[in-house]
Amino acid sequence: MSGGKYTLGISANSSRDNNFETIIIGGLDIEPIQESNYSLLERISGNFYGLYDKRLGGGSLPLTLTTENVSPGKLTITNFDPDNFIVSGTFEFTVLDDDDNEFKITDGRFDLKYTN
Repeated sequence: MSGGKYTLGISANSSRDNNFETIIIGGLDIEPIQESNYSLLERISGNFYGLYDKRLGGGSLPLTLTTENVSPGKLTITNFDPDNFIVSGTFEFTVLDDDDNEFKITDGRFDLKYTN
């Protein structure tokens, strides 16, 4: 938290068959977080966003996709405990590549301790 606003960053990585995938849920300069539903939008100040990054063959970044320019995803904060520094929730979103292929991220869940 800085100046009464929060930055949220949650990431998960997977690697198999020399391919590397990352899912990121983030929020930049967010007003105090509370147990609520939020839209995953573009990656700018004041918004939550979803990002899917896939590296094929361990190479550079041929595919980095965000929820920008796609229907908003959904982030639900189910538990926000500032006394014990715990945040929990669920998420889902869809991104498109340059050829309009959809990548659906569903049934996402997190239970984390955070720092202040």
